[in-house]
Amino acid sequence: MDMDARSDSARSTEEKRLLVQQLLQKKREGIRFFPLSFAQQRLWFLEQLMPGQQLYNVLTGVQLKGRVDVSALERSFQTIIQRHETLRTTFTLLNDQPVQVIMPTLDFHLLQEDVSTLPAEEREQQVQQSIEREKKHVFSLDKGPLLRAVLLSLADERWLLLLNMHHIVTDGWSMGVLVQELVTCYSAFVQGVTPELPTLSAQYADFARWQRSQLQKERLEQLLAYWRKQLDGSTPLELPTTYPRPAELTYHGSTLSFTLAPALCRALETLSIQEEATLYMTLLAAFQMLLARYTGQRDIAVGTPIANRTRYELEGLIGIFINSLVIRCNLPANPSYREVLQQVKTATTEAYAHQDVPFEKLVEELQPDRTLNRSPLFQVIFTLQNAPTATVSLPGVSVTPLEIEHDITRYDLEFNLRQHGHELEGLVVYSTDLFSAAFVQQMIAHFQNILACILENPDIRLSELALLSEQERERLCKQWSAGEACELDPSFFQATFEAFAAQQPDKPALVWGEKRITYRELNERANQLAHSLMRAGIGPEVATGVCLERSPWQVIAFLAILKAGGIFVPLDPTYPRERLAFILTDAHISVLLTQEHLKAIFSLSDPVTVIALDQSHTRLEMEPRTNPLPHLSPENIAYIIYTSGSTGKPKGVMIPHRGLLNVLEAQKQIFGLSSNDRILQFSSFSFDMFIAECLMSFGCGATLHMLEAPSALLLGPTLAEMLFQQRITVAALAPSALATLPLAELPDLRVIATTGEACQATLVQQWGEKHHFYNAYGPTEGSIFVSIGQCVPGETDPLPIGRPILNVRAYLLDTYGYPVPAGVPGEICIGGPGVARGYVHRPELTAEYFIPDPFSGEPGARLYRTGDLARYRQDGTLEFLGRVDFQVKIRGFRIEPGEIETVLEQHPDIARAVVVAQEQEQGDKRLVAYIVARKECSQLDSGALRQHVQAQLPDYMVPSAFFVLDTLPLTPTGKIDRQRLPRMDKVQVQTQREYIAPGNNLELMLAHHWEEVLGVERVSIRDNFFELGGHSLLMTRLHNRLQQVLQQEIRLLDLFKYPTIQAFAQFLDSQKRQTGKALLQQSARRAEARLQAQRQRRQGREQRRATKMQ
Repeated sequence: MDMDARSDSARSTEEKRLLVQQLLQKKREGIRFFPLSFAQQRLWFLEQLMPGQQLYNVLTGVQLKGRVDVSALERSFQTIIQRHETLRTTFTLLNDQPVQVIMPTLDFHLLQEDVSTLPAEEREQQVQQSIEREKKHVFSLDKGPLLRAVLLSLADERWLLLLNMHHIVTDGWSMGVLVQELVTCYSAFVQGVTPELPTLSAQYADFARWQRSQLQKERLEQLLAYWRKQLDGSTPLELPTTYPRPAELTYHGSTLSFTLAPALCRALETLSIQEEATLYMTLLAAFQMLLARYTGQRDIAVGTPIANRTRYELEGLIGIFINSLVIRCNLPANPSYREVLQQVKTATTEAYAHQDVPFEKLVEELQPDRTLNRSPLFQVIFTLQNAPTATVSLPGVSVTPLEIEHDITRYDLEFNLRQHGHELEGLVVYSTDLFSAAFVQQMIAHFQNILACILENPDIRLSELALLSEQERERLCKQWSAGEACELDPSFFQATFEAFAAQQPDKPALVWGEKRITYRELNERANQLAHSLMRAGIGPEVATGVCLERSPWQVIAFLAILKAGGIFVPLDPTYPRERLAFILTDAHISVLLTQEHLKAIFSLSDPVTVIALDQSHTRLEMEPRTNPLPHLSPENIAYIIYTSGSTGKPKGVMIPHRGLLNVLEAQKQIFGLSSNDRILQFSSFSFDMFIAECLMSFGCGATLHMLEAPSALLLGPTLAEMLFQQRITVAALAPSALATLPLAELPDLRVIATTGEACQATLVQQWGEKHHFYNAYGPTEGSIFVSIGQCVPGETDPLPIGRPILNVRAYLLDTYGYPVPAGVPGEICIGGPGVARGYVHRPELTAEYFIPDPFSGEPGARLYRTGDLARYRQDGTLEFLGRVDFQVKIRGFRIEPGEIETVLEQHPDIARAVVVAQEQEQGDKRLVAYIVARKECSQLDSGALRQHVQAQLPDYMVPSAFFVLDTLPLTPTGKIDRQRLPRMDKVQVQTQREYIAPGNNLELMLAHHWEEVLGVERVSIRDNFFELGGHSLLMTRLHNRLQQVLQQEIRLLDLFKYPTIQAFAQFLDSQKRQTGKALLQQSARRAEARLQAQRQRRQGREQRRATKMQ
């Protein structure tokens, strides 16, 4: 044994000797030690985990009117404290085990405050300050007392009594016992007699011992067998939140109250009798349906408290007996209310029959994922208190309860109902970390709407519940979902372009490097090609393929096809030959515009006419330069864009001319476009943003500036230089492309629009200060843009995508096709002139995604189901939440990878991040992060990245592996190409059961203590403490051990946050570095102070010398 180890051992022995002495002294003083009940054990652990919090203060207040005998009141409290051992209890560690310490007596005094002489307003402020002080009072579990009483004198014969206790020694039932005994004692003392209270046959410590003796082996195993089966596979409730769920909750809460009318309550009681259910079951079934509609989940677990005083000896005791039960219902796809009620009846009855398992023991045995931002097993509480409230009165004093607002909650949501006769009062306590008051108020209203529905028809199905009021439905389906109505110009886009060519013929229309083409030249070239196409048979509903490398010919071909009345079908020459061949055949392309050297990539059949534009100059010069006059309808197809299909075959989206006209008007209005603008042509011409860029320019007489090379090759500084040199005023970029731009001064750039994929708030922060920043959304099937939202610095993720553009309707619908409430995710379904005709030759797919519009009165109106998720903010703007199929579940938790990407991009060394879920051979999914480092960063450490994520997100959202890439692969359209991201091989991800040995001395030491505390042979550095059978008591023992060995202060909370040896070792290392850095900074400050003092002394000496010389 080395010297340090002997020293630690000696210290440990000395501490034990002193502890034994203290315990013997306490025994001589009549102090007794008892085991904790399971409920006390959990609260004790949580106090160690988060010391200094006031989560478990139980504060009640009563207003007293009359002559109060203060001495009698104080004696009453002293009598009750002496009667109930639990009120004389403190808690300490004995042999690494928490125990109750029962003191023989407790010196209790009633605290008094006199505010009666203060002015009314100041007096009220003082009362509120006293209440807040009690809320924030920190009880010391090891020193006590755990009960405080404060009596405030408000005015002549007006008082306020505040009673504050720690939950570890009381519960709701106990407060009733205490109040009744207080009335009995006070009444006796003011009359000068001894209080007559029933004899207590047991004390709380007896219950704690009895509880532990009862839950031994066979009995416990029988009970646990039920709960293991009942809760197997249970997943967290994903209630939509107003704000992103933080890595750690602050437990700040607020309350909202409501009342159900007597008539409604009587009807609910009648329904309960008819269905042979309790009122609690009837209400809980309705609440389960509310949660099902809000979450989209059918597997729903809700917590409910029970008194847990199953023996008569316990009824008169003060202490924490309350237990929590998990009521889990696994609902069918679209159940009726009666079916849900039947499940609730069964689940509730069975839960009550197995209630003897303390919730704390259930958590310990079932080992759910532990996080600091969710309570285990359930996150929402539902209660009904229907026991009659006893009237409290004191001799000569009237007593009125004081409502004290809850500003703390340990759960996401607590839905509490109290029955008073035939009236139900509701109190909802909610986490302000997660929800706004408006969102919770909305939930309350929808709960009441559901109650009305089930009373009208108990067989009503989940999908049929009228969640929304008529006013809400009007707001969601008409005001928020519809863009401004605007009469469209009856002409076509090409006609608008022709008008500008006549008005400003010599103005540059197109710039490509050094080449400038005026409006006259561009119009005439497009006209010549259009006439040629018309002679080749191109006209309405006839497709023309265009396969060209980047050049002005792409723009000329697009304009020419529209002028001829045909259908523009872009074909990217970089596409695989099989894909090009499929598009040619599928779109029934009759003419192909291409270049001579590209003809070889096609296997062309006779019906296709091929025109190599680079070889057709002479022939085209012979064509008329006049504007063609095709016979067109707004319903004719303008272009077909092919997008990826789930079958592996691309699908062609047919967009009519009316869609082009609508987008043209919307862009002009939102971006404030004029003929003075210079528009960047960045997108690949096979992407519909190429069309949007042409519309922006030629639809308002502006100039289009084309990149000379493919956009994927012109990113970063090169793109920034072009924007500066060519004085671009409007640029539409994919966020991935914008993220590559260095932060440069671009004084001419007025508008930045991001499109194509989800945009991060960091980009708005970087670019939104000096430029108008727009976040645009729109699938190809919706004619480029559906909604556009302006973003300003300070926005948080997810960013808003604004409101629907002109004439467009965007509904958010649930799985049943009904509008979702504000704040609840729904699928974006779009209607209006921008909706595509459908998919080329895919009638089944078209019927699946293009459905009748039930909200429109227009004959034949349709909606397109996008497969994208969004929600309404409270102001009616849309918030994009990602693809339905991008959302993944890891260990039962629903995860949006974009949330992890946002956290990663907040790291100072990371420029861009993408997170994907990859399925492993075993069938489980793992998160993988792909990182692009900033140029100034020489190396990224995966351990530091993991810790960065762990500091802000729960463990299940931390990627299993990190790939550092030079650049992220992009599609030709500028989006991230997820298919080309390298796959994580089997070596890089370790399964939870694979042993990884400690890699350094710190990990070796931690592994030794992990193994000893857990009682296992060996622990891998990536094994989770809780998954190896660890629980709160064992973690406390480990915490105490490590504090002794490391000789430094360690928070139990940090062990909980980093439950693997590897993560905790990395945390300790980072703490050590930060401490060292702080010491260096402190040393530097001291050195600077010494230098400053020396300078001042030197200057003083020099001044004195100068004075003498004078």
